[in-house]
Amino acid sequence: MKEVTDKTHLMKRGEVWHYHRRVPKAFVSVVGKTFIKKSLGTKSLQEAKKLRNVINVETDALFDKAAA
Repeated sequence: MKEVTDKTHLMKRGEVWHYHRRVPKAFVSVVGKTFIKKSLGTKSLQEAKKLRNVINVETDALFDKAAA
């Protein structure tokens, strides 16, 4: 069985972690872009995971609003 990564939506560029998430095709016209990208401004993976979780909630709310 394939191992699931704990770095979902996280990308490391240089020393800093970034949030990187694809916008579903149905919402691209509403959101205005195909990816949501944001620097998390941290070198710590643990801190990046915490920040990712906050942004995931915000992004899910954005998608819910776009679906309505």
